[in-house]
Amino acid sequence: MLIISCSTFAQNNKTNEIWNGADAFSMDNLGNLYIIKESIVFKADTIGKILLTYSNNNQDRFTYVDAIDPLRIMLFADEFSIISFLDNKLALQSVINLREQNFYDIRAVCNSTDGFWCYDHSQQQLFKYDFTLQKIAETQPLALLINNALTITSMCANDKWLACLNNNSGILIFDRLGSYVRSIEAKHASSIMLLENMLVYAENNQLVFFDLKLNLETSRLKTGLNNISSIKWYHNRFYLLSDNKILQLDYKKD
Repeated sequence: MLIISCSTFAQNNKTNEIWNGADAFSMDNLGNLYIIKESIVFKADTIGKILLTYSNNNQDRFTYVDAIDPLRIMLFADEFSIISFLDNKLALQSVINLREQNFYDIRAVCNSTDGFWCYDHSQQQLFKYDFTLQKIAETQPLALLINNALTITSMCANDKWLACLNNNSGILIFDRLGSYVRSIEAKHASSIMLLENMLVYAENNQLVFFDLKLNLETSRLKTGLNNISSIKWYHNRFYLLSDNKILQLDYKKD
């Protein structure tokens, strides 16, 4: 559990590069990294030692990986709207072609504890499916909920919340069933992460902590890094993707 108070954070946090050349990455709750490089997935430990490799020769490159469930690793190839699920040994479990489900403009997906979410830009809606492809939730058309233009580029979910990064606008927050809760103004946010009731997002060279229950920003942490495109957390460290490098950032409060 990560507990954030309203205190300021120490500014001497050290970063340590553990991987160079990642297109995207995720991390499970056991400390395993899942790193994408084009059509290859590497499973590695917290210092970047490769444990397993999965190579895909049947579709275009992967653009997203989500390891919220360490037994069901989600991969997404956005060019063909194909989702693949791997087990913890990186063996292929299943493949879902979203175009066969009549989705032709999927811009973002994410795993959840009981299924997966996808954002269809042509309908401007979020849909949640279980692993048998039964629809279990959907939102209203988002244009009815917000006034800003919709450019959703990434999402993340846990058993309480769904967060969507609306590029150059802010972050949309929904409950686990897709009911709209609020928008958070964050025009320069570049990546998002959920930790129980805490939203963490990267903005310029800082990590911003926002308590979703209190509806309050609690603190900020300077990273010294720009272009942060992914955030993960494990055992008193953040793992950040910046300029295709994965870096560990020690987390200490004053």
